[in-house]
Amino acid sequence: MVIRKGTSPQQARSIETRYKLLDAAIECIYAVGYARTTSMEIVRRSGVSRGSYLHLFGSKESLVVQALEHLITEHCTKIESLIKRAKSENITETLFDLLKQNVYGKMALVQIELDLAGRTDPHLGNACRELGQLVRDSMNRLFISVYGAEAVERANIRARLEMGLHLLRGILIVEVNFPERVNEQVWAFYRGIIASIVDTEINEPTPDVPSLHIFSTTSNQKNTLK
Repeated sequence: MVIRKGTSPQQARSIETRYKLLDAAIECIYAVGYARTTSMEIVRRSGVSRGSYLHLFGSKESLVVQALEHLITEHCTKIESLIKRAKSENITETLFDLLKQNVYGKMALVQIELDLAGRTDPHLGNACRELGQLVRDSMNRLFISVYGAEAVERANIRARLEMGLHLLRGILIVEVNFPERVNEQVWAFYRGIIASIVDTEINEPTPDVPSLHIFSTTSNQKNTLK
């Protein structure tokens, strides 16, 4: 949380209270799931008054959407920071580490919870789709900053990245229910897929990573995936 210079003490307290509620909502969804997350439980975890909660957000639905936006904005900030230094680093390993962190962090699990809830809640569903697009756009900008727009378009990186993210979400669900199945072999395989996304048609294949070309596409397939 960053409070800008010139902010009045009252505004600073309001910002601090807001972030306490946002963080409490994320922690609550992560701990007990969306269905069991209630306004009273969020207020209890945050340590702020119910009056402050109602004043700032008005409803659980509004708070949850803004909490997800807060979480995803933080993640996009991490991606944007990679853009600034990506050309001097191993982009394959950097991206793999960033994606893997999500599996053991809160964002992916919280987003899956809300995506499922959004299936029957149009307002929440639309918000989840819009915020998820922010992550994909940030990652696409990361690739463009390293390889250039022409190379990224030629390799159809956006479609490949979508597949990589879908697979990551599947790994997360398996890890939650069957943690013993998500071992180093699984991560080595996933690292190979990330290498394929990054290297196929852009770079030479990465020598120390399994070469998996399951994302290779023909021109007709590219047009279908767009």
